[in-house]
Amino acid sequence: SSIIAAARYAIQIRKQIEKYLAIEEAKPEEERDEYILNRLRKLQVRTVISNPGNNADGYVLTEFNNGKAKSVLESFCKDYSDEKGKEDSNIGILCVCDRLLTGFDAPVLQVMYLDKNLREQNLMQAIARVNRTKKHKDHGIVVDYFGVLRHLQKALGIYTDQDKEEAKVELEDFDKYFSDMAKEKPELELRYNKLVQFFSETLEIENASGYFDQTLSHEEDNKFIADVLEAMKQVKWRAKFDILFGRYLSQLDLLFTEVDVQQSHYIRAKRLGYLVYRIAYFFHDKTMDLSYASRKVRSLIDKYVKSLGIDTKFSEMEIMSNDFVKIKKEYKNQKSQASAMEYAIRYHIKVELGTKDPGLYQMFNTKIENILETYKDNWEMQITEFEKLQKELESGEKKDPRFVSVQPAFHNILKSFVPESSDNKELDEKLAKLVKERIWGKVTEYIQIDYLWQKPAESQRLYDAMAMELRMSGIKELRDQNKEIALQFQNLCKSNYNELLNYCRKQDK
Repeated sequence: SSIIAAARYAIQIRKQIEKYLAIEEAKPEEERDEYILNRLRKLQVRTVISNPGNNADGYVLTEFNNGKAKSVLESFCKDYSDEKGKEDSNIGILCVCDRLLTGFDAPVLQVMYLDKNLREQNLMQAIARVNRTKKHKDHGIVVDYFGVLRHLQKALGIYTDQDKEEAKVELEDFDKYFSDMAKEKPELELRYNKLVQFFSETLEIENASGYFDQTLSHEEDNKFIADVLEAMKQVKWRAKFDILFGRYLSQLDLLFTEVDVQQSHYIRAKRLGYLVYRIAYFFHDKTMDLSYASRKVRSLIDKYVKSLGIDTKFSEMEIMSNDFVKIKKEYKNQKSQASAMEYAIRYHIKVELGTKDPGLYQMFNTKIENILETYKDNWEMQITEFEKLQKELESGEKKDPRFVSVQPAFHNILKSFVPESSDNKELDEKLAKLVKERIWGKVTEYIQIDYLWQKPAESQRLYDAMAMELRMSGIKELRDQNKEIALQFQNLCKSNYNELLNYCRKQDK
């Protein structure tokens, strides 16, 4: 409301930050939020006011001098950063009287604390300062201490029907861009109810509300999670859940500091977040990583998950370690155990073999499908077969003395198109000879061309040459599918480019 008030606010805010830091730093290490503490230690507050004159009190003059530099506004407009060398972005709070209320363009500004009786155009222009969106900011907040917005029509000078007609544009703008925080709470409830309906009606899983409100027994809790994991085998349901949960968290973030929201939704948010973690871990689905949630909401969920003794960092289960054996302990029933083993193996072969050796990847993928088809609903046998498959992967593919470099990957692709070669040594030897004496020569010839993949004509010649060798192989399956196989060969060359190039260079020496 005045220059003096702006200066006093800045001084008091700094004192409160110091008090808060002292209290938080005195807490045990496991209870402290180092992210918040680190930011508050660097946070700077400035007063941006008109020149108060030489007769003003000393503290007012000091505030004026510290806030008048052009660099103050430049710092405020930058994204806050914890990085070294970017200390010029740490001014996060400005206390003003009449300055910057109009014409100040700072998309980073998210909250305006209003403690002044603004009227008419000055009011509309002032609160519009928080209305700019940017990355990681989809809403602005006006905290009205004075009560101006409770009597909006009076503040806009509306007393008669004619005044209302003249202020029609301003009122429409206000309704379009601003709403009372209390009006946002029903939207939060609506988004939460859509989540409950998704589980209870779309997926037909019982006790969704009980799970989210944490009122179920331990056995009911485990059953709900097992049912969810079974339903989430379909990617479309994971995608749907991800969207619904993202919308819910976005609204929760807006209302994060409301006490009644905390009382009714913090447990729900934590339970939903835990469910996301379980789904992501079970299916090795990195798309479900809560990246859409704000840092403060993620922190809430992470603390809850850690309190359950779970590492919140998404870990890729290594089937070559004891982690694979632990599945039996992590999942209570055989159906969940078998499914978890299946997805652990699928993820491993996709990462390790998907591009490096697509033929071998397809062979293992076929083995998985055969296990599922042969032992459908026989979870005990599925577990036994998946354990055998894991050991087969753990032992690794035996080195074939016939091949060098990545030749086995080319051979495996051919074998995936000619399945009978696995039991026919003569046919298998014919495929090996085709790789070593015909395909490999074309690969090593073209792979040494500088910037091969940036030269469409040259890479096309490599593709055509390999397709020709397949057509001339005398093997019907290769002749009939030469284009698809040549394309897989081409992709194999791209994904193993460095190894192929190094091999060629060593041969040249």
